[in-house]
Amino acid sequence: FGLIIIIGSIIDYGRNIIFKIPFTKRNVLYIHKTSLNLEYEINSLKNQLIYHPLYKMMEQKEDLQVFMEHHVFAVWDFMSLVKKLQLDLTSTKLPWVPSSSPSAGRLINEIVWGEESDINRKGEPMSHFEMYLEAMESLGANPKEMFHVLDRLKNGENINLIL
Repeated sequence: FGLIIIIGSIIDYGRNIIFKIPFTKRNVLYIHKTSLNLEYEINSLKNQLIYHPLYKMMEQKEDLQVFMEHHVFAVWDFMSLVKKLQLDLTSTKLPWVPSSSPSAGRLINEIVWGEESDINRKGEPMSHFEMYLEAMESLGANPKEMFHVLDRLKNGENINLIL
């Protein structure tokens, strides 16, 4: 799921760049060919996700609960990865100085913005991670292991010792 978000963000970012290119016949043909290649690659990845054998393994509610109890760590890990990229690609220290790569900084900040502060179905700002935890609760999946890790991190324990 995180891969789709990153790919989608890259495509949106690419569209912004493409529309700044002068529209000569040669450029239009290049843009068209590039967008077709991207569309083909994305559709291929999307189909791999849609037809993944894992879906056939989810026969009962309990199967989904067990999956979510493990997958929540991947959702959290994705957010940790995105935040690490934000630290590396943007200026987050004080005093502030401009980033060496404003385009990469903008891309990662847009991803972080969507991941950290999306709007849930009730119209409330919430991270995708928190939405996942709510989905787990609604399906009866138990997030206690994830909460245990988060509590230990909040208490200052080292991630390498926790995992």
